[in-house]
Amino acid sequence: YKERHKTAFSMAVAYNKKNAVTGTNPDIGIAYEKIRLSEGNLEEAIAPTAEMAEEGLKFSWLCPADLDWPANTDRVMLLAYFPNLKTAVYLTSAAQRQQLTEILKLPENLRAEYMEIYISFVAENRKSAANSTYLGSFNEV
Repeated sequence: YKERHKTAFSMAVAYNKKNAVTGTNPDIGIAYEKIRLSEGNLEEAIAPTAEMAEEGLKFSWLCPADLDWPANTDRVMLLAYFPNLKTAVYLTSAAQRQQLTEILKLPENLRAEYMEIYISFVAENRKSAANSTYLGSFNEV
């Protein structure tokens, strides 16, 4: 009975409560580097980076041609979370893995705000995903 009611959302909440929540009530915090946004058996991002660009964040990663990919149509998922504003900007199905780069467009008013950055991949058919990778923060005060 218990197994049937596990959803991707409930599993993510359970993982993050156990691994990314710090402190005790009422002094609870979040270890952003430990948050997992997606989990699965796809290849994780290889050597991912993020840098500020004119329109927002430019993400890059490697996709070695000699690797045996189950499908080269995996799509990148990108997220910039703004803790002070409690908002996020994200793409859930952007460039294909072999394209090696994608821009996460950010509204001009958010580009100088403190943000936490993540990358992952999802299968074209949305039936599997990779473990997300934390890429750090920008504009932390």
